[in-house]
Amino acid sequence: MPALTLDRQSRLVGMACGGFPSMAPPANWSPSSVGRHLLLLVFAVSLGCAGSHGGGAASETAADDFEGRCALSAKPSVRPPGDAFRGTSGGVVPPSTLSRTSRTIAEILGVLSVVGTIAELERRAPDNPESFLGLVAARQYLWIQIGWALSEVQSAAAEARCEKERADQLADRLQASLNREVRALTLSAILAGAVFGFASGGLFLAGASTAGTAVSLSGGVVETVLAGFGLAQDRTQMLRHSRNILREVWQGRASDAALPEIVWRFLNQPLEEEELHRSLRETMVRRWRDDGRLGEPGSDQERLRLALFFGDGGPYHIGDLRARAAMLSLLEADIHLMTQDLNLFLQEQLAHHPPSLPGS
Repeated sequence: MPALTLDRQSRLVGMACGGFPSMAPPANWSPSSVGRHLLLLVFAVSLGCAGSHGGGAASETAADDFEGRCALSAKPSVRPPGDAFRGTSGGVVPPSTLSRTSRTIAEILGVLSVVGTIAELERRAPDNPESFLGLVAARQYLWIQIGWALSEVQSAAAEARCEKERADQLADRLQASLNREVRALTLSAILAGAVFGFASGGLFLAGASTAGTAVSLSGGVVETVLAGFGLAQDRTQMLRHSRNILREVWQGRASDAALPEIVWRFLNQPLEEEELHRSLRETMVRRWRDDGRLGEPGSDQERLRLALFFGDGGPYHIGDLRARAAMLSLLEADIHLMTQDLNLFLQEQLAHHPPSLPGS
């Protein structure tokens, strides 16, 4: 039996992994050497190709860097000063002054009494310079509070978006790595089928029908195994999220709250248009379940995802990352709804024409 030299081994491995070097048949090729060469081919296809295409998971360090970046948009904020106005009784706001949406937003911001004070000062201002100055100060305070609230909403939405992009980018990297390996295995299966077919045909022509049949059957087995490897491929990535805004939505507010107070109050405000008067937070959790983001109820997948999504992190599969990104996308959208309500509240306040300075 001829020796299997290093040069011939490397050529076979190169062919198995997608290369096509020019290789002339050795002079001493014989049917008896087919088994050893095909065995080497199978070994190279099943083991060598998987490592040669960079199938490793994404960098864990890069994932940790992203966690730090997302946290930068979520530093604790300080409410603008204005205790002299906050909680002022000032007068009752007439029912026609605010829409139901604006009244709810004013309650969330804690400025409903300020709106009442402004209404009372507007009534007194034409004949009272002191009331006019108080009106200017009250309005300025209200504008500052609305601007501060808008910045809080944008900050919370930015954190949700950052975490979503973090999950999506890791999923894309894992998917690209997986696609490369599946493509390599598919090409290897095609090449293995061609080589086994060529070998079995040569054996039949040489009169070794039994050996040809065995080689042909072996080729079918190898192709099946490679196809199975392709279907069984998966990737995982360690993803940490010690600051977890999804956990806060799922479990409730904790001492180390991630969402700003006013955003949390908005998400937990009962919805008048909702039949059961559930909050945005409750409907969001329900949609997570209905959309299958957590897996089938009572399944092992649900148990694993509950611990993974609402804990401090762990090994994520591609499907887990996609589900987490979808959940964060829905959270971001619901947070942005507060911007619409704040805009309506602002427009209603701007619709009031402030009185002129007394004596002008």
